[in-house]
Amino acid sequence: MAHIPDDAPLFRFQDLPEDLARLVFEAAAHDVDKPNWSCALVSTTVRSWVEPILYRRIVIDTPWKMTLLGQTMSHHPAKAPAFFSTHVEQIYIIIRRDRLNPSYSDLYSLELLSACPNITLLDFDHRTEGGEKPSLKIGQHAAWRAMRPKRLYIRDEMFMPSHRHFRVDENPIFTALTHLELKWDVIRNGAVTTWAWDTLSRLTTLTHLCISVQPMTDTLVRRIGAVHLHTATSYFPPSLILCVFSVSFWPWALENARIIVTSNGETLDRRVVVAVNRSYYFQELERGDDGLWVNQTIWRWSNGSQEARKDDVENFWKRAEDKVATRSSERPLVL
Repeated sequence: MAHIPDDAPLFRFQDLPEDLARLVFEAAAHDVDKPNWSCALVSTTVRSWVEPILYRRIVIDTPWKMTLLGQTMSHHPAKAPAFFSTHVEQIYIIIRRDRLNPSYSDLYSLELLSACPNITLLDFDHRTEGGEKPSLKIGQHAAWRAMRPKRLYIRDEMFMPSHRHFRVDENPIFTALTHLELKWDVIRNGAVTTWAWDTLSRLTTLTHLCISVQPMTDTLVRRIGAVHLHTATSYFPPSLILCVFSVSFWPWALENARIIVTSNGETLDRRVVVAVNRSYYFQELERGDDGLWVNQTIWRWSNGSQEARKDDVENFWKRAEDKVATRSSERPLVL
């Protein structure tokens, strides 16, 4: 390595032309996995460069982060009134609020959505002990009516019973959707919520649909499949490329997994693909010939896990697309 003379002139970062310095800081702020928030602390000028990038994708996975962001939105005079509506493109709210997590105002989540009506993606997995407050649900709070995301990932419990349908005049959040995942993770008193699946055909822009079931007994999983997936297949819009039935299994409830897969997959419609836990998928393959049946499915990281966000839902959809494409190449799809 060449020796740098002691008397060599030192390079000062501030001597860079402003346009080059700005490019350096914007590149540092652009990391999707670990955006460099410290860039915003360098100076007021640098903060004005990088904050529009840092806030494009907001990920809230603890009540503490939600509280801090809520306070920033309420008490930050340096930001223009339209800052969030102009720059925020994607919001991920993945919060489990219970006795182990500190309390925060539930309204912070809805205030964030109200401030960001122009987002293209929303993953809203907000949970509170004892269920959601009716005042925060779709059909009650005005924030939901202003958004027109292209991608929506949300629990079915966030919809008021009167709004469990796909009529966009009453549920404008569905207006521009291309990708939709509805998640079931709670069955109260053994009852499965009902949806007006006959209105699904009204979503003329929808290309990707996922009906997602979190760990439950095999009986409940099959019931959700029968009530929702089997009904939905009759009303797929012409635009739909695929529908995933995403199932997570409890370790002690795996004996009927194969039956669930075979009764809720391609036999319903060639666009239907079953997804199972990644760990379960590869455990089955390790069984040799006895586990080859799992190749009928695709795998998926456990919902909400760090790996799921690193893997990126794009890869999940791509695996489903490849599975449907393989079937279509074997035999033309008849609509």
